[in-house]
Amino acid sequence: MYTYAFFSLLHAATAIASVQHSNADLDLTLNLISQSAYPHAKCLDGTAPAYYFRKGNSTSHDESGIIIFLEGGGWCYPSDTQQLCEPKSSHCSANCHIRANSTKGSSSAYPPTLPARGIEGGTGYTSGDPTLTHFANFSVAYARYCDGGSFSGTRTTPDKALNGTGPLYYAGKYNLDAILSDLVHQHGVGTYKRIILSGCSAGGMACFIHCDYVSEWFANLNESIDVRCICDAGAFIDVPTVTGAGNIMRKRFYDVADRMDAKPSLNKLCVEKEEDWRECMFSETALKYTTTPLFTMNSMYNFGEWEMLAPISPESFPPDTTAPATDWASCWPGTGGLTQASYATCNATQRAIIAEHFATFKRAMAPATDPASVHGAWLSSCPSMHCQTGFAPNVLVGGVNVGDAAAAWYFNNSRVKLVDGAFPSNPTCPQG
Repeated sequence: MYTYAFFSLLHAATAIASVQHSNADLDLTLNLISQSAYPHAKCLDGTAPAYYFRKGNSTSHDESGIIIFLEGGGWCYPSDTQQLCEPKSSHCSANCHIRANSTKGSSSAYPPTLPARGIEGGTGYTSGDPTLTHFANFSVAYARYCDGGSFSGTRTTPDKALNGTGPLYYAGKYNLDAILSDLVHQHGVGTYKRIILSGCSAGGMACFIHCDYVSEWFANLNESIDVRCICDAGAFIDVPTVTGAGNIMRKRFYDVADRMDAKPSLNKLCVEKEEDWRECMFSETALKYTTTPLFTMNSMYNFGEWEMLAPISPESFPPDTTAPATDWASCWPGTGGLTQASYATCNATQRAIIAEHFATFKRAMAPATDPASVHGAWLSSCPSMHCQTGFAPNVLVGGVNVGDAAAAWYFNNSRVKLVDGAFPSNPTCPQG
């Protein structure tokens, strides 16, 4: 736990915002990457990657800042054998050949503008509204996610799906590089004083694994830039299933790492030190080696069923489903489905497994919660909360909501290490 004057921070942030215009009603404008300038940058289908941009309201050059937000949206797995699933099925986006025909794999249908509330964090962190966020004055670059691999792929030759369709391109790292360069050349971001790398879900994982890289990238350009990372719902932990299905998480993320040639994009020290470099795809592993200040906001239960309750499958590659094994269907029904009512149906063994998952998650995030580290954390026990950058002001951990916690860590350099009690102890969690 820590102490500092939340009221003082809130008062100062409101005073600054009150003399400036809100960005809340300003759309973000599409910026397509030039593939003649960045030939390796490609979405899954080969179209150009893109980002949306909105300039901030900083009145002083010394206060200029930008949030580079990496969009989320799951992953696709090149070895996925579920080739014939219906496109509307919940797990079809895990198939790279189907994903390539969606906005998560192609930029062909991106609109020219997006409203603030049309992006992740748009009801809070990235809203531009000083009544909703302490970061209202920051510019926002919203990097669209169209590579399927958390911006990690470095493969330069096209692939084909198992059913023969293609070509498919795994170029997420090149997309990230192109977006950073375009921001510098088109929007002068190289002269900014503050840069925050952020993202949610798969984008939150990208925030973890690329945090040091982006910091180093800007340091090589201008060492005076302050680069930090605020990663949302990006911790998908490395745990085996309890159903006999094996370690599904490793099968998924190792497949992305291997088939998309992710090794060159991962944290350098992590790759050097870990016995298996593919472990560096996991946020918890990358975090152990991350020196750039990083703030994590996460539910310690969200997607727990996806990590450890996957049923045994006859497929050679496990289907990407959040439906748990049948004996867990009433206790933990699916994504965000662990509620007080469902928990009441859990037997003693299931409750012990849920308690161990909670303990495992806390251990995984220990580098962020360590009192001596530069990192910060706001970890809730609300199973249904995913992508907290939308900011739910009434959900509290240690009496503090996530927006105020992130702002205190960032603007006040406070040691914010807020870890919730075990489920279902937090009465402020959304009730399902």
